[in-house]
Amino acid sequence: EKSVTFKIDFTPPEIKVEVPPEDPYYTGDQKLMIFGSISESAQIIVSSAVVQQNPNGSFAREITLVPGENTIQIRATDLAGNMSVKLIKVIFDTTVPVLTITSPINWEKISTKEISVQGNVYPANTDVYVSNNKISVNEDGTFIFSFVPQNSGTLIPVNIRATYPFSKKTVEKTITVVYEPKTLSIMLTVDKNVAIVNGVEQTMDVAPFIDKNSNRTLVPIRFVSEFLGGTVDWNATTRTVTIKFGKNINNEGLKIELTIENTIVYVNGKEVKTDVAPLIKDSRTFVPLRFIAETMGFNVEWNSANRSIAITTP
Repeated sequence: EKSVTFKIDFTPPEIKVEVPPEDPYYTGDQKLMIFGSISESAQIIVSSAVVQQNPNGSFAREITLVPGENTIQIRATDLAGNMSVKLIKVIFDTTVPVLTITSPINWEKISTKEISVQGNVYPANTDVYVSNNKISVNEDGTFIFSFVPQNSGTLIPVNIRATYPFSKKTVEKTITVVYEPKTLSIMLTVDKNVAIVNGVEQTMDVAPFIDKNSNRTLVPIRFVSEFLGGTVDWNATTRTVTIKFGKNINNEGLKIELTIENTIVYVNGKEVKTDVAPLIKDSRTFVPLRFIAETMGFNVEWNSANRSIAITTP
């Protein structure tokens, strides 16, 4: 007698898909190459077309998508007749974003230091760029972004670009503005708590003074926050003053970290040595005026006759 052993295969082949990498998959391209592999030798059908299986089990087929939702079926049948089916949802997104700019308008005269761009975009998850700066968009699609252009007294083209990430469709608008910012001027006088800002008197809580050791003018941190446009944080544990400015004259964000009675200062994380350290006087924190103003890109001039300091934008 002879005995014959039969191996009965009830295990269907395993289908692995590498491209597209997720389900559902969004694309702005009409052509999509499907890449995958089957765990064993099998007949492969992708969207009604027989696809050749490579010796390593891999397969590929290019699919032409229709706008909207596409369901791609991958069917694999092994030699024993076991079959596996995998369905993949692919969204061919043809959405073109709608971009509306409410401000500024073409040929508008801008007299402020910053140019403010406001508008809205649909869909709200569209990527928006203003002069190549990617900006934040609110959930309702509105946005506002301010920046300082590099040239003054000229015609400034402001480019706004919106790209929908799924369809990769882009729309652009360019608005030309007349940029003629007014010069910011601040006049301080040593030992006087009055500052003249653009010709208008403003009262400070304490007066600036000249440090006898360094012969430098120090001002209260409130002056920095109110008149130079910064925000000030005080860490009592480390005795550190952190001053943040949204932008300096070169359109760069600034963070200045100073420690009481320490001449080592950090500007955007980089160590800088200054000739005068901040100090506490009459329970108030004072910081070196010239260092902060010049770091911001302002001009600083000292008048020894009346002991005044003039701070102006370039």
